[in-house]
Amino acid sequence: MRRGLVLIAVSLLLGLAGDHRAGADEEVAKFLLSQAKKAISVRKYDEAVVKLQRVQEEDPTLLEAGYLLGQVFEKMKQPGKALGAYRTFRDACAAQGDGLEKKIARLLKKAQKRIATLGKGELELEKLQKAFGDDVVAFATRLQKSDEDIAVEALRRLVAIEPTHKAGNRLLSELTGEEDLTNATGDIDPKAVPIGGIKVWDDLLAKRAIPPGGDTSYKRKVLTVDNEGNTIFWTDPAKRAPEVFVYEMEFRFTKEYANGYLVGLAFGQDEAVARKGGHEFVMAFAQKSLVTMVHASGTKNLDIGEAARKATRLGTWHRLTAAVEGRKVRVFLDGKQVINASVPGRKSLAGPVGIFHQRCVAEIRILRMGTKR
Repeated sequence: MRRGLVLIAVSLLLGLAGDHRAGADEEVAKFLLSQAKKAISVRKYDEAVVKLQRVQEEDPTLLEAGYLLGQVFEKMKQPGKALGAYRTFRDACAAQGDGLEKKIARLLKKAQKRIATLGKGELELEKLQKAFGDDVVAFATRLQKSDEDIAVEALRRLVAIEPTHKAGNRLLSELTGEEDLTNATGDIDPKAVPIGGIKVWDDLLAKRAIPPGGDTSYKRKVLTVDNEGNTIFWTDPAKRAPEVFVYEMEFRFTKEYANGYLVGLAFGQDEAVARKGGHEFVMAFAQKSLVTMVHASGTKNLDIGEAARKATRLGTWHRLTAAVEGRKVRVFLDGKQVINASVPGRKSLAGPVGIFHQRCVAEIRILRMGTKR
């Protein structure tokens, strides 16, 4: 009698769960899993699939359901769906780390064998990718003396596809003579942040805050700006910086149209002036052999700071950072401070941010703003 009441209660919960799920319900998930196993035992595979999928919705940590789903799809002669289920199960196990239960660890080994059998294409792809990486490194090694630019470009293409390729990154570092400041996840060492207390990073590239258009385009996670004149691009919708912030980009020049080419950060726009059709803002930009900070106001551009730099080669990545506190700006290139100045006539440089570009093709793979909250 009591068991019957429990089943009725669980059934009521199942009926309500479709419209009122407030998170994983472990008891319901376990009940569904047991019912799915019974359905499998009597070859009611369609019913088992529905229940197992519900288990995953109710409690994603109940990993066994993912493996059983692969098994059921195999019994239903649906190898493509089975392969997908096994891969999802494998990825869920990997996400859980080293603390897998012994039972789940055993199922993982079985799933990996089934993936190897059903997913021969995956193994072939991995072999192709490894062969590709080895071939590119061999190619770059062969050309590094006769055509270093092409060797560097080949390696950059490799690490764009496979960021953690050890041999490719090692040779690239040797050829460029500079450490790549971006790791595989795009994170930076907190110790390298030039303002203490920065806690929030707003990824403007991921949000495509610089709108694509005639001069701007996106390919994967890289923004390309191509213009033979000069243009400023404000973020859209306008992203406002507070009084204290870090604004930075990681860029490289890939083509120059004329002398005086540059790319850089724009910030501190006076919105009241902009509403009247004028402009007043600050630019920190990198040229071929200079880093410059300029206060643009009306028809005048006032140079606030300038620092000579080693002439950059096309295709070499660099990081430009502006650390702003009130009207004080410190500019860093590749982690080294090159300008420390204040903007006259301003108490704060809060306001919209953007990028400035002139006479070149430039690629940007990091564009982000760090704030204290």
